[in-house]
Amino acid sequence: MSEQAQRSYDGPTIVVPSVKLSGADILVKHVLSRYPSVTLKSGENGVINDEVLYTKEQELLYAAEQADVVIVPIRHPKVVAKLWSETHEIVPDFFQMWQSIQKFRKLDNVVFLPMDSDNLEQRINDLADQTKLKLNSRPRVSAEERQIMELRAWAIEYDSLRDIAKWNAPTDDSKRLWTPVYKYVGEEVHDLVDDIEDWIADIYGEEDPEERPSRKEAESRRRGKRQKNTWKHKCPEAGKIVHSKKGEVCEHCGGEES
Repeated sequence: MSEQAQRSYDGPTIVVPSVKLSGADILVKHVLSRYPSVTLKSGENGVINDEVLYTKEQELLYAAEQADVVIVPIRHPKVVAKLWSETHEIVPDFFQMWQSIQKFRKLDNVVFLPMDSDNLEQRINDLADQTKLKLNSRPRVSAEERQIMELRAWAIEYDSLRDIAKWNAPTDDSKRLWTPVYKYVGEEVHDLVDDIEDWIADIYGEEDPEERPSRKEAESRRRGKRQKNTWKHKCPEAGKIVHSKKGEVCEHCGGEES
């Protein structure tokens, strides 16, 4: 959106507070792409996206109380810890942010959106109906973003979660880089999940993020997704029912969706 268009924007204010790497970047960039992004201090309408580090917590809570809608992207703590362990030191900010994000539960205008849900598209559509926002439920994400979105808690073991405890300097005059020394934090992350178990259950509903879906459930979800994104017809060339992508012709006979 151009600077001039943003200045004339008079739509809703949407606050997106988040734990780092919980999916706020994808939510704002793709799902909320029709709305301009503004800063916490700008005083303008639009999407205010910021992390709940303790230095910003009270300011974000105040902005959320004044906002039209508050959308909190959530990934299961195991997934977030896995992402943090690759690029960030977990202790203490990871645990502080999870405590801070729960303070938004008290707001009447808040919705928690599980970004690692297997039915994210439907949840986004439900959110659009609930809030009357114009949301993109089928975001076109990059390969890297898709890989991150496909991470699931049931595929991650607590024992595999680690944090950078310190950095060791090179022991000689060579050009070797500083090397990290890791410690495992799976027990601490597990304790966090136990503490917020009821809240997590409320967010995901019938979907259990720590339980691997059965083959039958996975196939049902795959078929449902295929049916939403394709059209089908009895192809004379292939001699069978063929599913083609929405907006595209049949690759066998060139037929179009009727």
